[in-house]
Amino acid sequence: MQKIETFYRNYDLIDCGNGRRLERFGDYVIDRPAPQALIDRKLDAFVWHRADFRFEEDRWLDNKDTEVTGDVIWDIEVANIYFKLRLSQNGQLGIFPEQFINWVWLDAVITDHLKKLGTKLYNEEKKFNVLNTFSYTGGASMFCASASKKFASEICHVDGSKSSVNWAGENAKMNGLKNIRWIVDDVMTFMKREVKREKFYDGIILDPPAFGRGKNKTWTFNKDLQELLSTSKSLMSPAGPLFFLISCHDQDIESTGLRDFVSDALNIPERFMETVELNIPSNRGNPLPCGVCIRFKKS
Repeated sequence: MQKIETFYRNYDLIDCGNGRRLERFGDYVIDRPAPQALIDRKLDAFVWHRADFRFEEDRWLDNKDTEVTGDVIWDIEVANIYFKLRLSQNGQLGIFPEQFINWVWLDAVITDHLKKLGTKLYNEEKKFNVLNTFSYTGGASMFCASASKKFASEICHVDGSKSSVNWAGENAKMNGLKNIRWIVDDVMTFMKREVKREKFYDGIILDPPAFGRGKNKTWTFNKDLQELLSTSKSLMSPAGPLFFLISCHDQDIESTGLRDFVSDALNIPERFMETVELNIPSNRGNPLPCGVCIRFKKS
């Protein structure tokens, strides 16, 4: 609870609706698109017009409607982990607030596990290994690395965007985290290569987009999920993984059906799986739905 309260001191979903979201990240209030925000805004135009920056028509505008041409970069603290934020060309800022509930969960699962086992079970030959895919600027990587940094551990951070991986590297440097392996590659290509190398992981995190386009291929959640899950199963520790987590941002996917699908693909009974709605709460305005995740941890 304390970590959640710490986060919401630095972030606030003020309101959302009519295809947009109004948020405070530290000292800045940001107005940007949110296609899933289909309802009417709850707060009036006066509140929305107080945004410091607004993203529309592929460009950032300041509160005087002047296009932002220089870099706008600032830091934000999330439960003792620091992130570098910036106004990026695709309208993103470098952090996904809906995932914070998962970051807190990952931190707790890893911390409890390693405290129970002690240092003797992990060494330079047998490290505690986590695979984080579609990992963007590394929110989950930072929390996993921080929770396991006192042990022999390696967090494998995989993303197809070199600029995103470099950005994640900046975040890791800010936090003094050195137990992260950086991979710029197509996620499926890398995972299949790891299977051939007979590499195994104690935890796997999947945060695929509903749709994505790489250099030579496209990704569609519905079409490619089966292959992603079957490859993940091949990478799970033979002794059984400590945890598994997959997020779904496709608004057309029904959570119960997704849980059934994941359970069948991984051969893990549904009763061990937890469904979590990735909704961002708001104290004054509308909450924002951002998808669902399916996760489990070894009991």
